[in-house]
Amino acid sequence: MKRTLSALMLTALFTVGVGVAHAEMSGFDLDPGMTSATTSRITIQNGENLYVSIYMYYNNNTPLSYTIFKEGVAFSSGTVSTTTRTLERVISPAPGEYSLRVYCNSKSNPYTSCSAYGGISDGYN
Repeated sequence: MKRTLSALMLTALFTVGVGVAHAEMSGFDLDPGMTSATTSRITIQNGENLYVSIYMYYNNNTPLSYTIFKEGVAFSSGTVSTTTRTLERVISPAPGEYSLRVYCNSKSNPYTSCSAYGGISDGYN
């Protein structure tokens, strides 16, 4: 009985003392025929990183461009080339809500000949 109570108290103390990690992620699929795809917003808290992943699986020699949004306003952008076909990026941003939009070719000159998948995460997944 004494051992059981000690084990329960230790478990309760450990559970209370250890914080539960905040975990969020949101994905996208850019299919042929689509000009762009977007993720939902995720919340990045103080001290968290933003992980961005984009993987091209069909591109017809067309690059992908992407924009990361913070609170709905463009925060960062770039291109995934047809030779690398992959983007994995870690950002240490200020807290806020972030989303990702991926374009086949570019926002100003969209194509429909790309396929890609990926998403954004706070890294706890």
